[in-house]
Amino acid sequence: MKKFVIIISIFFIGIGVFSNSCNKHDNQLRLDFAIDTIQTIYVPNHGSYHKFLKASFLSGSPTENITLQFSNMPSKVTVSPSTYSAVPTYTADFLFSGGNQAIGIYPIIITATSPSVGTKNYPVNIVVTQNNCALVLAGTYFEKNTCTSGNNYTNSATVTATGNYSININNFGGYGLSTNTSVNVNCNVDSLYIPTQNIGNGITMTGSGIFSANQLIITYSAQNVPAGFPENCTDTLTIQ
Repeated sequence: MKKFVIIISIFFIGIGVFSNSCNKHDNQLRLDFAIDTIQTIYVPNHGSYHKFLKASFLSGSPTENITLQFSNMPSKVTVSPSTYSAVPTYTADFLFSGGNQAIGIYPIIITATSPSVGTKNYPVNIVVTQNNCALVLAGTYFEKNTCTSGNNYTNSATVTATGNYSININNFGGYGLSTNTSVNVNCNVDSLYIPTQNIGNGITMTGSGIFSANQLIITYSAQNVPAGFPENCTDTLTIQ
């Protein structure tokens, strides 16, 4: 009887070892990947717009495809290709066309599918704009500045569109209503760039940042500020 019990125990232990071994093997082959974190895709209502989306291989199966697809699209907005599938790491180029869609914000879903993982969903907004994407950013903003000097302060600023890919920020950083900062807008990657310039009040400004449909985040350096010291700050501007 004892011998029979020992044999059964060894049998079940063997099954457990085999099961754990298989699970471990499956976990090793399961693909782990990352998709670019994006919040907004800007599409001109009478034009087209390229959005580059990167899928990065992290670990697991090195030959497994990731398929990207968009769902819940606005009725008149089209995207080409409609799906894209390849082995990561890769960057896919999607062309969005506005199709005379009504100007507005439309929530959509980017789905990323692979055989071992299934489907991951990424919520994103499509913002349909007039052909000038900078117009989306125009408005009055509440600014919150955090500086390496320890000076933290808030103020208001006004953003106006000055071209298809440029904006002006009045009172950026709280340096005065007589200051105007020219900012370049790159809608392909949701980024901002402040070329070195004199914005007024004897202040030389440069910086860069990112934007979404209702917020700008800009890291900048201001020289010869009224207090006499350079400032390096991050300014978060939220539309009111």
